[in-house]
Amino acid sequence: MSSAETVMEDWRPARSRSSSSSSPSQVANRAERSQMGGWSESLDVNFYADTSMTIPGYGDPGAGCGEWAPREFCDHCGEVHLGPHRCHQRDCPDCWSSWSARRAEGITRRLQSARWSLEDGIERRAVHVMASPPEGSVQSLADVKRYRKRAIEKAKESGVRGGVTVFHGFRTTEETDRRYDAEDPECGKWEWIREHQEDWRTFVYWSPHYHIIGLATEVEPPSSEWVVSRLSTLDPMRNLSRKDSYESVAKTAQYLLSHATYESSDDGKGVKSVTWYGDLHPSNFTPDPTDVDSRKTEPKLDAPSHGAYKVIQRVSAEVTRSDGKEKRDGGGRPDCENEDCNGDLQEIWDAGRLLADVKFCDRLDKDVERRLRTAFEWAVGDRRPPPGLKRPRSREDATEALEALL
Repeated sequence: MSSAETVMEDWRPARSRSSSSSSPSQVANRAERSQMGGWSESLDVNFYADTSMTIPGYGDPGAGCGEWAPREFCDHCGEVHLGPHRCHQRDCPDCWSSWSARRAEGITRRLQSARWSLEDGIERRAVHVMASPPEGSVQSLADVKRYRKRAIEKAKESGVRGGVTVFHGFRTTEETDRRYDAEDPECGKWEWIREHQEDWRTFVYWSPHYHIIGLATEVEPPSSEWVVSRLSTLDPMRNLSRKDSYESVAKTAQYLLSHATYESSDDGKGVKSVTWYGDLHPSNFTPDPTDVDSRKTEPKLDAPSHGAYKVIQRVSAEVTRSDGKEKRDGGGRPDCENEDCNGDLQEIWDAGRLLADVKFCDRLDKDVERRLRTAFEWAVGDRRPPPGLKRPRSREDATEALEALL
């Protein structure tokens, strides 16, 4: 009996989500899931880990998130630019994407630094691998941690000598796949799920697995109850500044982080979403060459040179746009929004330094200087808007608060 026939025979409608008959594509999809280690939707067990874990964007915003205040200023004309504060936390419905971008930048920077430190060729090969534990094995939070270690062991046995792991506790249901295919949206499946008003849990079922992005010359999965699959080989890194290989890492990382699964917590922190291991573990590799001298153990990989690391930092940030700002074509800070100004926008925290510069202040109109100084004092906490305007939730409210301070 083929794998597709076996899955079709064993399949039962899960949680009464759908009573429709199966199409050939759904049968093939179930066969593919089985080969990739996907658990059955009909597994009649209630797992504690299922209900006590979540994915990014479905918690509470961080303190002050969404409140408007002075954020930037022009280093030429002194114009103050107002904007909302962002917490950049993974639980926040508005900031989870910037959280994933920042984490993806860190993953890209670390992996690309390690690849550049190796000899050009097969040693720099990076892969995306998935390790799925036996069905029914991961039931508790302790199991999630315990099997993460085993997933790392399986990855090493398969030839992935070092990398980063991201845990996924859920797969989309067949009914979700059917609806997604029927609507045929222009976005990815998890983005499509977020656009719907229903609880995201109605779109998924518990089927834990571990994703690994790491270094491997070859991937040969061991004979085991685990299912270890190489999903892709990332673009080769032959040039320090060419973006292809960076984008390949960053896009894979951001996709995995978009529905990374982690323990819910009241403080919004919970358990970390990524774990480094092997040759790329912090004890074995430090990408920043300025940190090498402080290490207590001998690294397995050398850090790139200072010049190379600066390039890797810059390109990693560009491909993820983890600072949340659109860069100009030539790089650097965003332009001032005033049409007649050639200045660049700077963080409001830097205004204090320029306000102490007599030449800079002499160039500004006195009212502009006073407005910038007041905005800076508000930003650093030396002055507070009056009652009723302390927590502006819009540009209009923030403008009114600044005028009140003036």
